[in-house]
Amino acid sequence: MHKAEFEVEAITPIFMRGADQDQSQAEIRASSIKGLMRWWFRALAGNYFGDDVAGLKKVEDYVFGSTGGRSRVVVELKIDNLKYSKSPLPMVWRKDRITKKTIERLKSNAIEGKFKVCIESYNNDLLELAFYSLYTLFTLGSIGFRHTRGAGSIKINAINYENFKPNVNVSYDFKDKNDFCRKINGTISKIIKATNKIIRDLANKLNFKPNPVFSDCCRYSALIPNCAGIYVWYKNNGVKDIYYKSDEPSRPESLLDHFENKFKSYSNINYGFENYIFGLPRANKRKYRRISPMHVGVVKTNNETFLKIIIFKTDPYHPKVKVNWSDLDKFLEDIEAEKIWPEVFKK
Repeated sequence: MHKAEFEVEAITPIFMRGADQDQSQAEIRASSIKGLMRWWFRALAGNYFGDDVAGLKKVEDYVFGSTGGRSRVVVELKIDNLKYSKSPLPMVWRKDRITKKTIERLKSNAIEGKFKVCIESYNNDLLELAFYSLYTLFTLGSIGFRHTRGAGSIKINAINYENFKPNVNVSYDFKDKNDFCRKINGTISKIIKATNKIIRDLANKLNFKPNPVFSDCCRYSALIPNCAGIYVWYKNNGVKDIYYKSDEPSRPESLLDHFENKFKSYSNINYGFENYIFGLPRANKRKYRRISPMHVGVVKTNNETFLKIIIFKTDPYHPKVKVNWSDLDKFLEDIEAEKIWPEVFKK
């Protein structure tokens, strides 16, 4: 059996529920982690499959399982020291029923603390695909509800191996922002190439020929260089607190408060950024639900704390909602977000 264990900690609150979605309970679930691993597997594998969704699904189901077959990768949680509390939901405000003006942040049950995620498989190559998916989830993504707006950010403290060693030497101990930028740019590019190679070998083993189609961006979120980007945003004004704190939008106190102040418009009664490119539902478009193409999370290094912003451009974003992707580019430019990937990437 090949195994890898991630020792991690939540650096912003995790809003995750049990199977019954009981709002009185907060729970980190292995099945939820595995679901997010599948999402990031698609993001990595998009460089190989493009819009060959059928081929992508065939490999994804072979690795992670489906209704037609068992998973070949096992995901288990080991809980170390979790803390339960009520924390503000990112960018969710309670409004006055009469004036419709924002009053205070809504809060919900959340989890913080340390835990371990163990993945194992009898097949070394399949574990390697799962390993890259989990590493990318923790490094670029976040977990739980509102994970695209700063909640559920994870820091990897250690990775332990048993009868397994990935071909890419991943980085997770960063000294500062510059160290993070330098290491992540190289690591993500190497992971994508390694993922492509394993998938190629796996396709031959399964005796099927993928039909990669690359016209523009994929219909799903994929780490394709011309359709995705990794940015960092740093507020260098002595801000010490990380998570949403202020109940006065115009007076930000924490790092995420400052980002919200840039992103949202507190002058209108809806307290929102009125642009569909930043996620659906919005207003009367609620039935056209789409996850935000901008994933915002927190990175905590030895000496600094800053935001990671990952964007995914898809084609189409939604078949019934037209968006202008340049609006997203302009927002990142206006707030002076620094692009760190891709600098140079060759398929």
